[in-house]
Amino acid sequence: GGSGSTSTGASGGTSSFSGSGVTTANMAGGGGGGTASTHGVSGGSGGGAGQNKNAGAGNTPAVSPSQGNNGGSSSGYSSSGGAGGGGFGGVGQSCTANSGQSAVGHGGDAILNDITGADLYYAGGGGGGANQTAPFYFGNGGGGVGGSGGGGNSIPGNNASPANRGSGGGGTGQGAGNGGNGSSGVAIIRVTSAYYSGTTTGSPTVTTDGVYKVLTWTGT
Repeated sequence: GGSGSTSTGASGGTSSFSGSGVTTANMAGGGGGGTASTHGVSGGSGGGAGQNKNAGAGNTPAVSPSQGNNGGSSSGYSSSGGAGGGGFGGVGQSCTANSGQSAVGHGGDAILNDITGADLYYAGGGGGGANQTAPFYFGNGGGGVGGSGGGGNSIPGNNASPANRGSGGGGTGQGAGNGGNGSSGVAIIRVTSAYYSGTTTGSPTVTTDGVYKVLTWTGT
């Protein structure tokens, strides 16, 4: 995942799955959140924007097929909150009002997937930062897995989501402070146990769900 930054944050690294006779799949990590003077960063899902800034897009040209959706836009007023980052399931919320108390963008929706045997959310957009300190002014991360935005008095953005969900970090609030880190990407494969050879590379975590093996890579 991309790191939150007081300047331009880094986009999340891409995980790939490939093999003989298999279509290569690329999974992008989440983007880092922006600050009060920078936009959120693009990733598998976009990072939230800092106060009064536009959010990072939900996909990057290097990722194919496209993952995620665009981040929201901001009014640009100094008292406005930041826009939400795009998630896999929906665009980030824009904030167009000139009001720090209400103009905070929430992150785009995550997607629900049960490939591991449990319903889990992935790739939620990061919430935008606000210029107020009350928690209800913060931008919420999409699907509960994107990072929430920060508030005034230099409260930073955060990403309280579980690791390896490809979600965006939250934007910081008014004043200095880092945007939240995006969570790392993940690659998951589900295969019938009878066809599983047990031969892998990249040290995946292997679990059993009924008659299936589930292989999870959090690195290359």
